[in-house]
Amino acid sequence: MSTPFELDIPDSLPKADFDFHMIKGVLKELLNNALKYSPPGSPLALSAELANDEIVISLKDSGPGVPGDVQSHIFEKHYRGPVTAPGKGLGLAIAKTIVEANGGRIGVTSQAAAGSVFYFSLPVSQRDVA
Repeated sequence: MSTPFELDIPDSLPKADFDFHMIKGVLKELLNNALKYSPPGSPLALSAELANDEIVISLKDSGPGVPGDVQSHIFEKHYRGPVTAPGKGLGLAIAKTIVEANGGRIGVTSQAAAGSVFYFSLPVSQRDVA
């Protein structure tokens, strides 16, 4: 069964400075988690937008959501929370380290049974700012 995927990335976004291969790994981690925790065939939506001096990349899934008390710990090493999926609890911690090393921030917003939006930001390149 294929997963419906929506992509919303405006051509008008400014450039950002980041390590392409490392940020590609962050996107891969977020996509893998979204697929792992969402029901088969449920939609995913990836978007990017300019917010102040940052480009914010968001991935919305249709999973069970991340409980509020877990959200503050989900990016810690080896933290598993109340999940039963396979893994060692390192992926999101590594993603956080990569995003922060590239000058950004990472987080999640979620509601029970309504899915989650994982997001990360990257600073707009100052090279093109007049």
